[in-house]
Amino acid sequence: RAIANRGFVVFSISYRLAPDVIVPEQLQDCMTALKWINDNMADYPCDTDSVMLTGDSAGGQLSFYSAVLMQSEELREKFNADNAGLDIDALLLTSPVAYMKSGGPLSIYTKILWGEDYKDRETYNFMDADEIVDFAEIPPTYLITSSGDSLANKQTHKLAELLESKGVQTVIRDYDAVDGKKLPHVF
Repeated sequence: RAIANRGFVVFSISYRLAPDVIVPEQLQDCMTALKWINDNMADYPCDTDSVMLTGDSAGGQLSFYSAVLMQSEELREKFNADNAGLDIDALLLTSPVAYMKSGGPLSIYTKILWGEDYKDRETYNFMDADEIVDFAEIPPTYLITSSGDSLANKQTHKLAELLESKGVQTVIRDYDAVDGKKLPHVF
C-alpha cells in the first residue's frame, strides 16, 4: 500500500503456504502469477521498462528465486516452473530466507519448507543463494534487515556479501533499535 500510495503500480501476489506445499511448489505459484502480470501489464498504467520484485522473509526468498528462474531454463526445469517472461530491473528483499541448507536458525524449517525428503530431491543442490546466483544476471538489489532479526540478519548480510562478490549493485540497510527496542524479523 505504501508503494502504491507513492504512485507506483503494485501487483500483490499470493502463493500456497507450507506445510501444505513446499518451496518448489510455491515457486511454481509465483512464476504463474508473474506470467499473468507479464501478460496483462498492458491493461494497467505500468512502466514495463522498470519492474521491481519485492518480498519479505519467505517472500524475499521466493522473489530472489523467481528473478533467477526467469533467466534460467535449466532451473525452471528442475523446479518444474513456467517461464514468466518478465524482466526484473530491481529486487527489494527484506530479511530473505537465502540459506536453508548451510545452517543457521532457519535450518530448523528446512524439512517443512523443502520436504522431508529434501536431500533426495532434484532441487537439493539449489537450496542456498550461492547455489543459484550464477544462473542469472541478478538485478540491482536493496536488502533490508534489522539488528534484532535473530532469524535472518546474518543471512541477509551473507547474501549482500555474495551479491557484491558477483558484481551486483547491492545496498544493505540494517536497522538498529528504535526507542531502545531491537526490531525483530521483518519488523
